[in-house]
Amino acid sequence: MASFIEQHKSIIITVVLLIALISIRVYYSVAQKEEHTETIIAPLVKDLNSITPIIFVEIWGGVKYPGVYEVTDNILVIDLVNLAGGFTDNADHVFAEKNITLSKKVSSEMKVYIPFMDSNNENAKLGLINLNYATRDALISIKGIGEATADKIIAHRPFLDWEDLKQRTEIRSDIIQILKDSSTI
Repeated sequence: MASFIEQHKSIIITVVLLIALISIRVYYSVAQKEEHTETIIAPLVKDLNSITPIIFVEIWGGVKYPGVYEVTDNILVIDLVNLAGGFTDNADHVFAEKNITLSKKVSSEMKVYIPFMDSNNENAKLGLINLNYATRDALISIKGIGEATADKIIAHRPFLDWEDLKQRTEIRSDIIQILKDSSTI
């Protein structure tokens, strides 16, 4: 047995050294990973307490840059209007001031619609019903519009245009034509 150890002494020493080096390397990798994790996680946990939550809200209609905005949950509706570039020239300011609480805090997934003014109120003079504001009864009063169609319209409002109405409600083209003849968006 002594001769075996003496013959393979250099190989045995090499294997023992390799095992020792691998053990040391594994130990330091694990220790380094734990240390690295602590350094990254600790600041994040600390910062989470001071970060205001980020939410997504929508604003459409009479603003310069309508769309979906990523904001903090402590802004007001008027702040959202300003983020969207402010009111357009044809935004219905009177309706917005009467019906939209501009001082309200926004909430997650909130949708704000700023209506447009009808030029010289032509649509009202023509007796056209605005689909974005009409009551269920007013919608049903349109010849060819039933309860189901009225409910679809109400559920998906507001609409930007006729194509938006068609895509979001999946109302048949012949019914869309009836609506175009007797109403407005």
